Amino acid sequence: MSTATTARPRRRVRTDFEREQAARLAQVQEFADELSEAFLFCREMSHTWQPHTASRYPDGGFRRTLLCPRCTTQRVQSLDRFGMIVSSHYDYPDGYLSAGLGHLAGQDRGLLRLASMSRRFDIA
Repeated sequence: MSTATTARPRRRVRTDFEREQAARLAQVQEFADELSEAFLFCREMSHTWQPHTASRYPDGGFRRTLLCPRCTTQRVQSLDRFGMIVSSHYDYPDGYLSAGLGHLAGQDRGLLRLASMSRRFDIA
């Protein structure tokens, strides 16, 4: 007669970090579901910048605006007189930013990619 006992499989317990990650990913998925196709595609593939406006500052520098024709985001740059970027900021259209989620990276961006492919190619 064998005295060896069969170990019961341990139930995996989710850590607080894993629960927080799952909750965040659910929020990102909800955000992705609400985005227009143009916004989702730019968030996933990046913008397709095109020159929009340019003007000269009195000090010889420049203000340049680039426009994404797909989502209408504007990238506004201040350049010095040598063309070096001094500062830059973005003007996003309403509904583009992920209110309350902060910067999307890693798994967040992975979800955006899956949502974009699913919507564009009708795959589940």
